[in-house]
Amino acid sequence: MDHLLMILINAIFLSVVTANMDMGQQMKCLPSLRQCRLRDIDRKTAVDAGQTTEAFIHSWNKGDKTINNANEKVVVEMYFADFNEIIDNISLRGALQEFHEDFKYPVYKEKKIPDDSEVLNITRSAGKT
Repeated sequence: MDHLLMILINAIFLSVVTANMDMGQQMKCLPSLRQCRLRDIDRKTAVDAGQTTEAFIHSWNKGDKTINNANEKVVVEMYFADFNEIIDNISLRGALQEFHEDFKYPVYKEKKIPDDSEVLNITRSAGKT
C-alpha cells in the first residue's frame, strides 16, 4: 500500500510540473558529467500526467492494489546529446529556468534518433588495445 501511495504522489507531482512546462520540453541534469540536457517531448508517445493520475485513482477506487501489464505497450526512444549545440540558459523559461538554477551546468540539446535507424552493438574497443 505504501508503494502505491508513493506512485500516486509522484504522479500528482508530475502533473503539476508538466502543467508549468508549456514549452513541451524536459530537462535532466547529470552532476557526474557536470551537464544538463534538454529535449522536446514527443507528444505522440508521451503520456499525459493528468490522465495517468486519473487512471491510478480510478484503479484505487475499484479496489485494484496492483499494476498489471495486460495492456502495456513499451515504446523505445533513443536520444543523443549534441555537444556542438549549447543552449543559452537565458532562453530557458518558467519551470525549466528554475530547475536549471540549482545546477548552472551547460545545457546541451538532446535529439531523437530516428526510429528507422540501425543500431550497432559494439562489443569491443575501437581504440588502442
